[in-house]
Amino acid sequence: SGSQVRLNHRRAFSYDPNQYNWKPFRSGYVARRSTATLKVAICGLGGFSIVNQLNDIKIRSKSDFEHVAKIIELGFPAVEPLLPHLFEWIQDMNWPVAKRVAPFLVSIGRPMFPVLNDVLAGNDLEWQYWCINDVIGELPKELASDYRTLLERLAYSPTALEKHHELNVVALDAVCSFGWAKSDPDNPG
Repeated sequence: SGSQVRLNHRRAFSYDPNQYNWKPFRSGYVARRSTATLKVAICGLGGFSIVNQLNDIKIRSKSDFEHVAKIIELGFPAVEPLLPHLFEWIQDMNWPVAKRVAPFLVSIGRPMFPVLNDVLAGNDLEWQYWCINDVIGELPKELASDYRTLLERLAYSPTALEKHHELNVVALDAVCSFGWAKSDPDNPG
């Protein structure tokens, strides 16, 4: 069964890959999707228009600013199925597209947390470094507070491997920037 995605606050459609057309979906603004065949409905002045399959706008290279711009233009929630793909492009913030993708992910806020949590639960510590530095560290404090316990553990009690990858350093930077440092008078912990 397909998962669900919100498409703006307008009426949504479900895509039937066998019929190659859009059909209204009973809940009004939720559409079932298959990431392999999903097409996106975008609300515009002239109503809904069909955009190329999301696979057609996936980022293809470290300098693919054209597709990054299209993804940002479509915005969230239209590009929700691409969130895991977008996170892949911030595995190294030295990649040119990463500097545009990370702020877009931050702008999404809490809806991107499940994918962020998957990265943080994984084994790629360099990727985690970039996620802490360029996503969590750039979130508003209210949202970043969801990660306070993790950041404090990394900052004050990192494993040897986490320390080797400098997760403690980037976590301490975040802890301090949010005013959660142990030396902070508001947080005597």
